[in-house]
Amino acid sequence: MWNCGTSFKENVVLQVGDFTLSQDEFDFLMQKQMDRKIPRSQQYEHLLNGAYWSMGWKVNWWARMLGGNRAWKLIRDQLTSVTDNKDGGGSYPNLFDAHPPFQIDGNFGCTSGIADMLVQSQDGAMHLLPALPDAWKSKGSVSGLRAIGEFIIEELAWEEGKIVHLTIKSDVGGNLRLRTREPIRNKKLTSVANPINPNGFF
Repeated sequence: MWNCGTSFKENVVLQVGDFTLSQDEFDFLMQKQMDRKIPRSQQYEHLLNGAYWSMGWKVNWWARMLGGNRAWKLIRDQLTSVTDNKDGGGSYPNLFDAHPPFQIDGNFGCTSGIADMLVQSQDGAMHLLPALPDAWKSKGSVSGLRAIGEFIIEELAWEEGKIVHLTIKSDVGGNLRLRTREPIRNKKLTSVANPINPNGFF
């Protein structure tokens, strides 16, 4: 049972396990779970707003659902000065999450949500730029993110939403499956016929 109206029940949803849904699958589940009397234009509204720790939680949720633009909207709200945000949430001048005296959950949540927008590895493959919002597509880069299997993104750069440079380092070796929106063409990448991965973490 999932009731989108209460924080407690929303929390249970993310702890069910590691999963990623397509937008169509997500829309289907939302339609089934929400009160049919709520107009379609308002169905996502409570998931696009929040205050305090729930903002960070929802950034992660939208990143896992591949909703980069929705996650970005919440990050912008999180970084809004509390004096300018009369609806609650936001940040103090020192960037602490604004929930008196402060709530670190919102800060850590947004940080991990940003990482999940750029790299995910919970389902047996490293998914690059899975929830890149439109505002970040023109050009960007990230380094230092770690993925399951002891893989480290030494450099991931993109332009117009397409990967233009990628360097991944492994601390323990093994096979790495990559998932991207666009095919990556590189002579150093090879297909591995053997399904047994010597990397026990991945």
